[in-house]
Amino acid sequence: MTVKPGNGEANRLAVSLDFEKMKGRKMKLKSGFISREMAGENILLSVDGSFSGLVRSNQTAAFIVNCLAEEITEAEIIARLMAKYDAPEAIIAEDVRKILGILRGIGALDG
Repeated sequence: MTVKPGNGEANRLAVSLDFEKMKGRKMKLKSGFISREMAGENILLSVDGSFSGLVRSNQTAAFIVNCLAEEITEAEIIARLMAKYDAPEAIIAEDVRKILGILRGIGALDG
């Protein structure tokens, strides 16, 4: 996907199409990343050095990361969140896409 500055609607469409292609694809958290709760915070960090830093997350993001301990699709993550939280599917799907995008951006996902 190519993102061009100043072309917001086209960029949103390209991102949407990318996610539609990936919706049924299985993914999993890479073995070089671990998720822990430390001092009441949810932390994701790389233990293999592929990403320098750590990611702090809220409970929803931590739930998604925990789902990624096994191979799972985006649709399955959305279904699990809908069973856990009383929120509209569109809002849950948007949150899942955003978090998966961040995880892909730091190289934390296989698939």
